[in-house]
Amino acid sequence: MVNRSQPGTIDERALNRGKLNIYQIHENLTLALNSAQAIGCNIVNIGPEDLQTGKPHLVLGLLWQIIRVSKILRIINPEGRSAYSTLIATYFLWFDVKIHGKTQKGLPKLVN
Repeated sequence: MVNRSQPGTIDERALNRGKLNIYQIHENLTLALNSAQAIGCNIVNIGPEDLQTGKPHLVLGLLWQIIRVSKILRIINPEGRSAYSTLIATYFLWFDVKIHGKTQKGLPKLVN
């Protein structure tokens, strides 16, 4: 799923295949979690054992985050930046206006 959302994140050669023992399964799940974190998912208190036992709230939360990151990365604005980075820049601009009460030169004044 991580490779579907952002191709090339997981090297297919690094995956254990065939009849897997518990350690190889754990290694594959750890690789998946690290790759999910690398694309921007928030991985807190989720371990390979949680995915292996199939804890629904953790598995679905991780799946939702992967889908969200995938959708955000597919939305590109005209300047070539992702919508997420544009959103973050807008948030920081809003925060700066609220804290300092002023705008930077050339930027529009934001109104709540």
